[in-house]
Amino acid sequence: MRSRVGQILVIGSRKMQQTSADHSENSVGLLGYFSKLGYSKSWSPFLMALSTEFSQQLSELELRTLMRRVGVAMAEREALPPCDALPAVEQAINEVLEKMSWGVVSVQDLGHSLNIKHAACPLVNAMGQNSRPWVGGILEGLYQAWFKALGAQDALVVKQIGEYNDLRREFEFSLSV
Repeated sequence: MRSRVGQILVIGSRKMQQTSADHSENSVGLLGYFSKLGYSKSWSPFLMALSTEFSQQLSELELRTLMRRVGVAMAEREALPPCDALPAVEQAINEVLEKMSWGVVSVQDLGHSLNIKHAACPLVNAMGQNSRPWVGGILEGLYQAWFKALGAQDALVVKQIGEYNDLRREFEFSLSV
């Protein structure tokens, strides 16, 4: 029996069907599958060894801080074009993510903050399970730098909310408290 289909996501030249926001088991499997496609397996031994060394030498906080800086540096190299509305920002981010094979994002205005859902990101698959607690810092830095370049105030901060669940990472962009 087929599940409800909400939208078609395009990743590279492949199309996949994603169910509506409840993320049924079928969509979890598909997004997990596509997140594994987002990196060259030839890099896997190096990235996993690097991740292991990082985890053994640095604290989780130090690693998350380092990964935020990596994300900022990436955003400087992959700048977004000027955007005049949130749908244009979401589209521009997805164009960069597609180019990198780094999944898809949805951005929702909650009034007091922006909710950012990043699905099918290959980072944990590429760097290994021990990177789970800190690898989200890359995306925090990436989104933070992009929003700042688009004119956001320094008091607004991107932070991961909730736990990574192999399907997606969720972030909030709001006033730092």
